[in-house]
Amino acid sequence: MDQSAMKTDEDMCILQSPLQTNEHTLTIGECYSDTWREDLSQALKKGKWETIEGMIRENPIRAFKAKLNDNGDTLLLSAFNEGKKELIERLVGKIITPDLLAETDYFGNTALHLAANVGVVEDAKILVKKCPELLNYSNDDGLLPIQLAMRRERGNSHIITSYLLRRMKEESRSNLLNEAVGAGAGARVMRSLIEARFYDLALDLLEFNNKLAWEEENISPLKLMASDPGGFRSGYPFTGWQHIIYSNVSANQNGRTEHSQGWFPVYTAIWNQLAKVLVLDEDIPGLKLRHHQALQLVKTLCSNIKKMEKAQEKLGEPLLLGAQYGIEEIVGEILESLPRAITYVNEDKHSIYHVAVMYRRENILRMAHEKNKNRNATYYLNPDVNEDNILHLVGYKPREARLDTGCEAIFKMQSEFQWFKKVTDLVTLRESTSKNKKEMIPFALFRKEHADMDDKEIKWMSALASASSVAATLVATVAFSAIFQVPGGNGTCGVPNFSKTSPFRVFVISDALALFSSITSVLTFLSTFISRYGIREYLHALPQRVIIGLISLFFSFLFLTIAFSSALFIVFSNESDRIRIPIIALSFIPVTLYAKLQLPSLYNMIISTFYPSFLRW
Repeated sequence: MDQSAMKTDEDMCILQSPLQTNEHTLTIGECYSDTWREDLSQALKKGKWETIEGMIRENPIRAFKAKLNDNGDTLLLSAFNEGKKELIERLVGKIITPDLLAETDYFGNTALHLAANVGVVEDAKILVKKCPELLNYSNDDGLLPIQLAMRRERGNSHIITSYLLRRMKEESRSNLLNEAVGAGAGARVMRSLIEARFYDLALDLLEFNNKLAWEEENISPLKLMASDPGGFRSGYPFTGWQHIIYSNVSANQNGRTEHSQGWFPVYTAIWNQLAKVLVLDEDIPGLKLRHHQALQLVKTLCSNIKKMEKAQEKLGEPLLLGAQYGIEEIVGEILESLPRAITYVNEDKHSIYHVAVMYRRENILRMAHEKNKNRNATYYLNPDVNEDNILHLVGYKPREARLDTGCEAIFKMQSEFQWFKKVTDLVTLRESTSKNKKEMIPFALFRKEHADMDDKEIKWMSALASASSVAATLVATVAFSAIFQVPGGNGTCGVPNFSKTSPFRVFVISDALALFSSITSVLTFLSTFISRYGIREYLHALPQRVIIGLISLFFSFLFLTIAFSSALFIVFSNESDRIRIPIIALSFIPVTLYAKLQLPSLYNMIISTFYPSFLRW
């Protein structure tokens, strides 16, 4: 037989596809000799382009289809995984048919999937130019390249995602216009854009195909946004500095504000620079821009959905979800687009009022109440499937533990009772005395559900009173003894030697104030031991005692420190300021530390007791 007509085992593997073996089915490229594949793999790792080019020239299909490792990476895929950027463009240029670019690894990833995952726009452009169909290939997880691109770091991810979205819109074969949006690529891309908080790109896609505003099979875009409070200003957990800076920086992409004249651009420019200096963990101008984009997307979604059939139901579900998470922007835009959505109730017969009460969302309850003022509707008074009205629901503990972020333990109970009183004002006597399936009226339910909270707060109050009383007693003891052992000593007539000096007068006054403040604190905290811990006492009586006691204790520390500093001035009156000033400065460190740790909580206590937000509407 002619030797040239004979086929080697390796050549037979190329011709017979697929090849059946005892273990699995081998596709083309899987059964090349180990030596040949190892040579190609090593040439790639070492960047030997001449060797790679020679092997491609010998058999292009064989070179680009061969699986070079256990993950099923082909030559091109290995170049991406090995980070051989200088070889990628050359390899793509050597591909003779576009279908070779669609070769996948064992996970279904094409070269464009890998380029998107790495986030290199230049490589993605090369691939898409050669084979635009790669834009619509899904891997084994059902993810398109653009969806993988969104999982990168935000800055780089946004750039490549924006490019891929633009090209998908340009390609006539794109699935973004698929009317079966539940199964089309457009719906999947829309969900991924919202999850990545690329609201500007999601808005761009929605304007390209407004059918993507609603999905029957999966969660709709509006419901997805209503589940993400961090995407909106009302739901973002700002710190003190962040909130101040957020209110003053500009939000436009070009860095300019809408006020292009006068001093306002200078004002916002200063705040933009201050944001870069003070806030290291968050881009506040970028965050404000993102929140603005989210609001624009919500407006567009609402305007599209309200024109559809069953608009109240389609907007009602996101409305309740937004109420659950306290997102004012979602709730406000839905009620603005479709006012009758406020009457929507879910399968549990819960309206926006019920949800706001269950999750203690005061901002949502206030908004719903304002929207409902002129309607004179009583739908929110209706009981749910368990015959619980909204006053029963406030009798239960909140569905979400949000009260821990505010005041100290005692003020959880205060906040709960403030909720109960406010909702009582919104209902009639009938709701206040009606019974649920458990045969309980709202107030009885409130007492039962909050019994354990009551016990914890009694223990907290006792511990606070004990610790504070000890501290105040020590201050009183020191202040009392100090007045009889005045700095500088007494003269022959018993009159203090420095009684005519200003530092001595400051010492006497501050020592007396420290004594009076500490005694006031002791008496206030002692009164809590004999107090009646009824539910109504949590509203004013007990919080007021805590506030007075803590304020008195703080001032006793402050005045005692001032007395100590005055005594130092007297004792070291002939010494240099190099000795006196550092000692006096150090003496105020404990007071400063106490103020830093206690004053924020004390401020919250005062606001919740004397200026509760429930009294403002």
